[in-house]
Amino acid sequence: MAPRAKAIGLADPCVDKCSDRGNQYYDEDHPIERSNTNIVPQDSGPDIFDIIREELEAKEVEKGKGFFIPRGSLQETFTPGRLLAAVQQLWKDVPEEGHQRLCIRILHEVRCWKVFLLFIYTQLHESLPELWKNESGKDSLRLSDRCLPLISITPDGKIACQNKTHSHRLPGRKTRKLSGKDCKHMVLASYAFNAVYFKLPTKGKKNHVHYSLGPKDVLPYTIDSPSPDRSLVKGRAGSAGQASNNVKLRPDTDQDDNLHGGFGEVKRIIIDRSHFDFGHLGSDDGKNKELTFALKRLHASDKEAFDKELASLITVKAQKSTHLIKLLATFSVIEEDGGSEVFYLLFPWAEGNLWKYWEVHQPKNEQDRLSIAPWMAQQCHQLALALLCVHNEREHTLQFYEVPAGKGELYGRHGDIKAENVLYFEADGTLVLSDFGLGRLHTKYSRSNADPKALEKSATYRAPEFDLAKGRISRKSDVFSLGCMFLEFVTWHVLGYDAVYEVFPDYRMDEDTAYGFATDIFFKIEGDTAIIKPKVCEWMVKLRKHERASEYTKQFLDIIEKMLSPYPNDRINVAKLVRELGVIRKACERDPSYYGGESPSRSYVFHLIKPP
Repeated sequence: MAPRAKAIGLADPCVDKCSDRGNQYYDEDHPIERSNTNIVPQDSGPDIFDIIREELEAKEVEKGKGFFIPRGSLQETFTPGRLLAAVQQLWKDVPEEGHQRLCIRILHEVRCWKVFLLFIYTQLHESLPELWKNESGKDSLRLSDRCLPLISITPDGKIACQNKTHSHRLPGRKTRKLSGKDCKHMVLASYAFNAVYFKLPTKGKKNHVHYSLGPKDVLPYTIDSPSPDRSLVKGRAGSAGQASNNVKLRPDTDQDDNLHGGFGEVKRIIIDRSHFDFGHLGSDDGKNKELTFALKRLHASDKEAFDKELASLITVKAQKSTHLIKLLATFSVIEEDGGSEVFYLLFPWAEGNLWKYWEVHQPKNEQDRLSIAPWMAQQCHQLALALLCVHNEREHTLQFYEVPAGKGELYGRHGDIKAENVLYFEADGTLVLSDFGLGRLHTKYSRSNADPKALEKSATYRAPEFDLAKGRISRKSDVFSLGCMFLEFVTWHVLGYDAVYEVFPDYRMDEDTAYGFATDIFFKIEGDTAIIKPKVCEWMVKLRKHERASEYTKQFLDIIEKMLSPYPNDRINVAKLVRELGVIRKACERDPSYYGGESPSRSYVFHLIKPP
C-alpha cells in the first residue's frame, strides 16, 4: 500500500521528532532552581574531585559496549554546593564573590554544569580554568551542555561537538597529548551523561515523540527477568488453531517474556526512573518499585511498515477508550558503520494476557465468582468499544493510502482478535486490546504471495468466511473472533479455568473434512456453506442450563450467538454489539440480582435498546 499523502507516521504533525535525546524535555521537567541566597559549599577541600568521581563511578550502569549514569544521579552527585567547592579549588585566586558569580554562570547562564562534571569525571578538570578563559567571548560559542555528547576529541585536544559551527580545543594538549584511550573514554562518558529521556507530551497539538538516535547513543534501560509467576504467557496454542493426529498444543506458562512474533520482538525492560515521564503509566511490581515496560523491536528496517504501525497507534491515542494499548514513545537507531535504521516502539508492560488472568484469578468461592460479574461485563463492553475504535482508526488511516482493489475490508480490521492479544493490567484492573497496528497486518499479508485466507488457516478464532471459496473477509470477521473469545470468558466464569483451558477445547475438537485433521475451531464446512459446530451449540446450551448461570450469563450468551453467526450478513455489527453489551453492563451495575441468581424479566434489560 503506497501512501497518498506525506502526513502519515513520522510525517504526522502530531509527532514531535526529537534529535537531542530528550535533553530539552529533561531540562524543562527538572530545572535547576536559582537560589536567592549564596550557595553553601559542600565537601570543601582538595578531595572534592575524588569524592565526585567515586560517587559517579559507583552509579555507572553497564549497557552493551558502553554504560550510562542516570540523569538523576548526575544532579544528586553534582549539587550546587559541590560545584562551588570545585570552583573554589580551581579558581583559588578569585574572591568568594567571584566564585558565587561563576557558579551562577555555569548553572544558569551558560548552562555548562554537565561539561564541568564531565571534565571532573575524566580527570581533566585542571584544564577548566584555561578553557573557560579561552572561550570568554560569546556565551553561545562556549562549550556548553548543548554541545554534548561529544562527537570526537583528538590527542591534541581538538573537540568536535553537536554544534557544527563551534570550534573547541582542550588547552595544553599540543605538547602533552591525550592517549587514544583517554579520548575514547571522554566521548563515551559524554554519551553516558546524556542517555535518552523519554517524555509523553501533554501540551499543544503534539501527542507523540519519536527519538532519532545514532549508534553511540545510550538507552537507559536494562532487560528484566521476572519470576515465573509474572510471566506473560502466550496462552494455549489454540491460537495455533489446529493439531495433527488429534494432539492439542498447550501453553508453556513459564516461558520467557522475550516473545517473538512475525512483526517484531518484545522484551520486558526496566527504565531508570530519572529517564522518563509518562504520567501515571507503567506497571509497578510492588517489590522493588521499578517500573517495567514492553519494548518492541521491529524485525524489518522498513520505514513504510513502521509508519503504518505508528499511524494506527497515534490515531487511537486520541480515542477516549482506555482499553487500547497505549504507545508511549518510539525511537529509531542507526546501526554502526552506516547500517540500517532499526525501529522500536515502547508500551506499558502488562501483568499477563487474558489466559494468564483466567489462570491466576480463578474465583475462590461462589461469592468471589459472583463479584467478578460486574467487572467482566464492564471489560467485555469496553473491549468491544476498543474494537470499534480500531475499526474507526482504520477508516481514518486507510484514506491516506492507495489500497489495492478489493483489499479495503482485508486491511480495515484488527485481524488477530484472541485472548493472547488481550492484556491485563493489575494496577487498574483493566483488560486492553493490543497488537492492532496496521503495519503488523500489512506486513503479515505483504510478505506472502499466498491467498490471505490461507494465512489464517491456523487460527482457532478465525471466522468461517476464511474457509469458504466465496467468503468475504470484513470487519464482521473480527466480531466472530471476539465472540469466540467471549464464549471462552463465559465458560471460565461459569465453570472455571480447567473448563476453558482443557474441557471446552476437547469438547469441540472435531474432524475437519475439508483438511483431513481434527481442529478446535468453532465452525465446520459442509459443502459450500458453514455451520457452527454442533458441539459448540451444545456447549452454550449446557452453560445456559447450568445452576450457576444467571440472567446476565444467559443474555450475554444470546449476544454471543449473534456474534457467532456463520453468515456475515446475519452477524451483529460492532456498533450494535457495543450498545447491547452496554445495556447488560448497566444492568449488572444497577441490580446485583441480575448476575446473582435471581432472574429479572428480560424486558428489564433490553427495553433500553432502541431499534437500529
